[in-house]
Amino acid sequence: MASSITFRPAVGVRTYERIVDQVEEALTAKQLSPGDHLPSERMLMEQFDVSRSTVREALRVLESRGLVELRHGGRSGPRLLEPSPKLLERDITSMVRLGRSGFGDLIQLRMALDGTACAVAAHCATDEDVEDLRGRLEAMEAAVDGADVEFARADAALHERIWAITGNDLLVATGQAVTESIVQLIAVDLGSEGRTQGGGPIPEGVMPEGQDGAQDSLRRDRILVDLIAEGDGAGAGSWIRRCLWERFEGLLEPDEARTLRSLVS
Repeated sequence: MASSITFRPAVGVRTYERIVDQVEEALTAKQLSPGDHLPSERMLMEQFDVSRSTVREALRVLESRGLVELRHGGRSGPRLLEPSPKLLERDITSMVRLGRSGFGDLIQLRMALDGTACAVAAHCATDEDVEDLRGRLEAMEAAVDGADVEFARADAALHERIWAITGNDLLVATGQAVTESIVQLIAVDLGSEGRTQGGGPIPEGVMPEGQDGAQDSLRRDRILVDLIAEGDGAGAGSWIRRCLWERFEGLLEPDEARTLRSLVS
């Protein structure tokens, strides 16, 4: 349904930014909520006292930030969206691709986030949470002999549940964004010939390895779930950092690998 909020006239050199600011302020103040619709373009023009082009520029900015969904030709105004880690994922990936941060920095961040998430999950997990995790391990075991993609989905579902147990939405969103950035960068760098960017073979543990690789992943995840079930936060955090380092070591420069090795206790 369309919101009844009324905006102030927008003034300033970059007027469209004032429009963006007011919409974001309304979201922060809970005057607007995901699922609400902004007024139509014409109503926004009247309320902000600006031209159609200025309103459209503001809407394009809001869309680029993942805050609204534009539906051209619809009767209602743009729909407000739920916050998503996709924008953070895009920004992190761009920083690495443009050279402002290295792939090793991204793996270091992943190790820190995953280590924290598993430690917190071990502290917070209820008996029902642990039962759920063990059920996801069973789903992984059932997929070991199947297609790589099915096992990967079951594996991802387990780790997503561990993140959710923390109850920290910001930690979950950041972790998802970092994980997806790593996947995207590896996919781009490896290419279609099964070779790395530098021409060498794909490092072990990065691409699907069939049943043996799946069995090893399942073994590691069983240990992780046991540590969480025992409430051993330090052990769970240390174990997942070790698993990540061993998985990605082959993609790192020697200096980066040595630095990240220091995170493994």
